[in-house]
Amino acid sequence: MALVGCYECGREISTAASACVGCGAPVALSKGIKAEGGGPQAELLHPQPSRRPQFRAFLWVSLALLSAFVSLLLWQMASKAGVPQTQAEAKAEQSEVAERNLLDAVEHCDKRYAQMNSDRQYTTADLRVYAQLCKNLRDDYKAKWGREP
Repeated sequence: MALVGCYECGREISTAASACVGCGAPVALSKGIKAEGGGPQAELLHPQPSRRPQFRAFLWVSLALLSAFVSLLLWQMASKAGVPQTQAEAKAEQSEVAERNLLDAVEHCDKRYAQMNSDRQYTTADLRVYAQLCKNLRDDYKAKWGREP
């Protein structure tokens, strides 16, 4: 019974053992080879690890899936960008957004003023301030866009 090194972890194991105690790798002996002392020499047969090709396949499949996902993400971002082609289109879009925002502010102000009036919990000074605010918003809209909101 001789001690040999494990082909996976390098720990010394007995030739009589069926597997390495450290990592569980099987111990395979070649029979019939005589050592210098006359007894059988324990030589580990290094079986080809079966995990290696599976790992490579897994790695390539994972890499392919990752690249497909990144490509899809980039394509989706590029298609949703919607960047205007010219400066005129960009200014027109900004103008529309600004008009819509100011119109929304005027509508919200009017609704809130009506709600404050119906609650009867605000003082007349509060209502006057809010009414003036709504009037200023309407005047700004009319001055900028040339029509009533």
